[in-house]
Amino acid sequence: MENFTIGSISMKNFKLFGPHGYTVNFADDRLIVFDGPNGYGKTSVFDAIELALTGNISRFHAIETNSSPKDIVVAHNNSADVEVKLELRGTVSLTIIRRIKKPFPKSATKIKNFKDLWSLYRLDGAKEESITDEKLRELLGGTNIGRDFHLFHYVQQEETAHFLKANDEKKRAETITQLFGDTKKEEESLAKVTDLLKKAVAVCKKYESQKEEKEKAYGLSNLKRELANQKAAPYLSLLPWLKERGTSPEWDREMIPLLTLQKRDQIITDLSKIKDLILHQDVFLTDRTYERVLSENELIRGLIVSAKYLEDYEIILERAENKVFLEKVLSKLHVTYLDDLASFIDLDKAFKLVNYRDGIGFTDTLQALRVAIAQNVGNNKLYTELIQYREDLCKKHHEVDGPDRNNCPMCGNVYDTRNSLFDAISKHGDYYKGLLTQDSHRVLSLKDEFEKAFLAPVKALITGFISDLNAPEPELVTEIRKVSGQKLRVIGFVTWLQSQDIEFEDICLDYNPRLRILEVESRVNLLQQRLKAKAPIKSNEYLQANEGASFNTIFEIFFEKDRSKLQSLDLSAVDNKIKYVLDLYYNSVEQQVIEIHQLDDKIQTLKQKQEYLKVIRDTVQAEIRSYQKKLITDIEIPFFLYSGKILQLHQAGLGRGVFIKDPVESEELKNIRLVSNWESEHDILNTMSSGQIAAVVISLTLALNRVYSNQFGTLLVDDPVQTMDDINMVSLVGLLRNEFPKKQVILATHEESVSRYFLYKFLKYGNTVRKVNLMDREEYQLKA
Repeated sequence: MENFTIGSISMKNFKLFGPHGYTVNFADDRLIVFDGPNGYGKTSVFDAIELALTGNISRFHAIETNSSPKDIVVAHNNSADVEVKLELRGTVSLTIIRRIKKPFPKSATKIKNFKDLWSLYRLDGAKEESITDEKLRELLGGTNIGRDFHLFHYVQQEETAHFLKANDEKKRAETITQLFGDTKKEEESLAKVTDLLKKAVAVCKKYESQKEEKEKAYGLSNLKRELANQKAAPYLSLLPWLKERGTSPEWDREMIPLLTLQKRDQIITDLSKIKDLILHQDVFLTDRTYERVLSENELIRGLIVSAKYLEDYEIILERAENKVFLEKVLSKLHVTYLDDLASFIDLDKAFKLVNYRDGIGFTDTLQALRVAIAQNVGNNKLYTELIQYREDLCKKHHEVDGPDRNNCPMCGNVYDTRNSLFDAISKHGDYYKGLLTQDSHRVLSLKDEFEKAFLAPVKALITGFISDLNAPEPELVTEIRKVSGQKLRVIGFVTWLQSQDIEFEDICLDYNPRLRILEVESRVNLLQQRLKAKAPIKSNEYLQANEGASFNTIFEIFFEKDRSKLQSLDLSAVDNKIKYVLDLYYNSVEQQVIEIHQLDDKIQTLKQKQEYLKVIRDTVQAEIRSYQKKLITDIEIPFFLYSGKILQLHQAGLGRGVFIKDPVESEELKNIRLVSNWESEHDILNTMSSGQIAAVVISLTLALNRVYSNQFGTLLVDDPVQTMDDINMVSLVGLLRNEFPKKQVILATHEESVSRYFLYKFLKYGNTVRKVNLMDREEYQLKA
């Protein structure tokens, strides 16, 4: 399609146009003027045309928060459909429709997602066909109307200086020089080359990072020097006792996985510590022995307390036990405890200890005495009960009256009188009471005889025996018992002290049953001082090698506190292990070196490709900019002439337009500055009024349209003269009428006089014009 124009625009439920819709017919009129007061839809019609052609309204600004609005910004009634239908006329007519999707995405109510609201259709008779924007471009003969609409065809009421207000001169150049797709293929090629270059750079950085990590991890800077000094060593287990149990350290295994530089250095450090321990093992083992002895406080106490009578431990403890035993027996030797004494099972043991020879007589007499006491207790009970029964019977007989009142109730004898009966009963009662007293005296006599004949002699023997025992007091017994179970250790301690020439006999105590703990403590401290004085002197070299008490750790972990295992190793075995580990490391590094060389090759290849891509990129970019320079050159003269015609008068003088100046002055377009005087470096944004800038923007749009637009034959200008003075307005009318005789001009103004002037000027030259009053919704076609 060539040079198509707008035939009509229909809007339904769009902004202030309600659900019944509104259609504006443009027909083939050369000039269409929208007039009427502000707020009656002039700009809305322009928005509808832009929406139909581009699928967007560029003057909307996304300022919403995270929440989505519930209504649609362009909907007159949010519950009804919104539709814009545009008829385009040319060699072949085309009608397109933009309609809100059903259902539309909820997030599309946000201004930033405004494009997502719309579906696009092509109307063929009564049939609608869904199409894409790419298809629309194809139908319009390849015209990128979405890009070109604001660049060539539309001057908005708001932001009339949008071309000029780019952030900098470079951005302004890029905006103006995106012309009509002339460099589209080249730009796409440039984008592909640039993307390839970015990918090549990223991959190259990845390989360089991998190389650096490998070099750092394996310490490859001194690799050749280290490899030259090393020879292969056979595998031998350094700690076979750990290998047998499967608890060997990683470095003592035949294969060491993931042998990095850090792991290698740590292994060498560990093995070097083992070498240090072997070198200093005599001092270490001796010092360790002294430290262990110094920590054996109970052993030192046992030595001091009992070393002089070590062989008499059992005898002394036996004396203490005998003393305790005899004291217990002694406590039972009393007539009060005859039953306890008889039940004492070790009484014979006591007799043997004190050499008492009449043990049989003692026990027999004790038994007889216990029987007599038991019988006495029984007789006393019998007599007492008999006497009580007689007294009770007599009391009852006193109450008896009759012929038998003088008969004896016990034997039946008959007495002459009652008094004589009771006298006889009383005499017999006294007899029984006499029997009771005689038995008790006999028991007391037996007890006395047992005390004198047996208890007293035994007590004297036991007391004398205890006195002669010389048994230890409880405190000494406690100390002896502590070491009685480790007699062999004490003997070994004595032997060791003698081997170390440490004097100790003078500190050891003679046997003293009444030992005092304070005396023991003072002697323990004295022996500990002598031990410390005899401990080996540690050199600075030893202290440095054993920093952090590492020797103890190594001895406990690797040698299981066994000095024979430590003494079984020599330095050559450790050196062999170090060589073996280094050999494993170097073998693994060789593979890493190969991989690093491979990475180097890849890096070099990528860098060569980067340089090649840079040459292509720079060449294509230079060609594009050179071409854009030519495009700008193409519009320089029309722009200068149009701006001069519209402005007529400005600070630089009469009849002078605006220059497009590239401050860099190269063969490629990189920057754009608009100046009113070629010798000046000040941009017109800083030297002209807003009305003059509006005139410059219109001039630039018209120049671009004149030179590059050969498909869409419509110019849309929304109230261009609201900031322009009368001279500029008159000049603009003449320019539109004379320089664009085949263009359809759609213009909006709120001033009736301006509307009439534009219509008059076009009618005077025989052009058909149309006036659309949006307040009354009336159209008027006018002809010369």
